[in-house]
Amino acid sequence: MFTGGLDYVCGALASGTVEAGHVLCAIGTSEQILMVVDEPITQPQYIGSNLTCVNYVVDDKYYVAGQVISAGCVLEWFCKQIAQESYGAITEEAQTAPLGSAGVFMLPHFRGKYAPGADPLSKGAFFGLTTAHSRACLSRAVLEGLCFESVGIMEEMERITGQLIKSVHVVGGATKSPFWMQMKADILGKTVICQDIPEVVTLGAAMLAGLGAGVYKDSADMVQQIDRKEVVYEPDMENHRQYRRIYEGVYKQLYLCVKDLNHTIELYKQ
Repeated sequence: MFTGGLDYVCGALASGTVEAGHVLCAIGTSEQILMVVDEPITQPQYIGSNLTCVNYVVDDKYYVAGQVISAGCVLEWFCKQIAQESYGAITEEAQTAPLGSAGVFMLPHFRGKYAPGADPLSKGAFFGLTTAHSRACLSRAVLEGLCFESVGIMEEMERITGQLIKSVHVVGGATKSPFWMQMKADILGKTVICQDIPEVVTLGAAMLAGLGAGVYKDSADMVQQIDRKEVVYEPDMENHRQYRRIYEGVYKQLYLCVKDLNHTIELYKQ
């Protein structure tokens, strides 16, 4: 008998996320973000970040994890309740809007905020709307908002670990959208490696069993022997510079601007 790990941690292993500085983004209903590190983060001053740090599944390493609580579920809500269109139609429509969604921003706290710093009373919102905006602008703003939200989590991971992120592996339904994945690479300013693995969690658990049974020499041998179809997205650095200005100038301010109001709203909910 050999020990396994949490579902998305097994998925991280199957995706080849094994070295310190490697990050996995598992995008489903939420977006689980995991960064492999060599040493545990135990300093009390980082408790407020609300990032988890526990043992990884191989090589006596650890991982730091956070999540965008509302990821795929926000897109699903928008498609069904607002646009009343399919995912494919919405992502295709979003491509017709300009970078930055013509000044529309979406804060994806539809089920609260997890990290950095937990706030279960935070709420989702669209900002900057005018009658000049089209549905395409809102569609793109949803995707950009989800990508922007992951930036804050990854930057907090880099801050508390002192480790720069080397690569970002992505699994989940979002990988089926090249537009979304290229946007993620552009906003992060990092290479995004998408994995076409239908049962990534099951594969990771099987790999651990194989490692324990001696099928593989070590984790490096294990990762090398697994046949994975990868699609790599390199960031367009001009787009990244534009997104960075937007992130610093506007997006980072949104949560703080409405934090107190969202807490007050709770007092008036029936």
